Amino acid sequence: MKFFQILTTAVLAACAEARERVTFESSSTQLVGYHYAPVFQRGPVPAIVIAHGLGGLQSSRLQPYAERFAAAGYHAMTFDYRYWGESAGSPRNLIDVKSQQEDYVAAFDAIKMFRGVDADRIVVWGTSLSGGHALELGARDIPGLAAVIVQAPHVNGPATVSALPPLDIPSKIAADVKDSAGAALGQPPYYIALANRAGSLGLLTQAGALEGYQFIQPNAPAPGNVAPARFVSQLPFFIPDATAANSKLPTYFTVGSVDNVTPPEPAIALAKRMNATLQVVPGAGHFDVYPGKFAYERNVAAQVAFLREMVPI
Repeated sequence: MKFFQILTTAVLAACAEARERVTFESSSTQLVGYHYAPVFQRGPVPAIVIAHGLGGLQSSRLQPYAERFAAAGYHAMTFDYRYWGESAGSPRNLIDVKSQQEDYVAAFDAIKMFRGVDADRIVVWGTSLSGGHALELGARDIPGLAAVIVQAPHVNGPATVSALPPLDIPSKIAADVKDSAGAALGQPPYYIALANRAGSLGLLTQAGALEGYQFIQPNAPAPGNVAPARFVSQLPFFIPDATAANSKLPTYFTVGSVDNVTPPEPAIALAKRMNATLQVVPGAGHFDVYPGKFAYERNVAAQVAFLREMVPI
């Protein structure tokens, strides 16, 4: 066992050393990603495209997933959406469903060009809000897309909104109106926190949300863990489970049984409708599936097993 652990550590270290910073364009905006190549490869192999959820950056605990996939023999690429992290675009930290899904498609096209990638077997990976992106993209006829992996996914806008403290909703709506009106007049964005405590202004104000963001993204670059408030009115109308069941692609779900950000019930129901591979982790909250938390190892090991079964090397 000790030898296996040493070998695994060595392979992961080699994968980390193989990381390459890459740039590509989406709607004439330069995006930045990091490509992780497998250490050993015979012929073209599948690739996994990885992006974060609401307000998340690729530097915020996504690297371990990419390293694990590369260690298993796959190509992987993380990237930042336009307006976020290392990618270009303004206003900074804008969350927009349509543009983020366009950025995913641009990332698919980019990774297909890397040497050793099987362009007919691309896997889309999403977490939280981007889990919704991955599910919607999986239901479209996108050339080369072969499988979907989601964890703690947002699947239904009204359900996600219903998880918010009801007394906090009026202040969120007022902030959205202020930001949207200002944008129409060409004014700078009105930023609110990505997460905050109940009773305070923020996109997510459930118990534990603030601590979760402080855990996964403690040192966010300017303007910080904030976003223009106009996303408030988008969230209820982002309903991936309205179309995701049309997907013919093999799909994997990890769902925490006590997730109070993206409620587990609609995600479990959707997974069953899709005949997807489903793992429900007892006692896991929204942020427990990430590296450094108790459900991560079980989660990522199951994702690798899914890849080996559905998109084998």
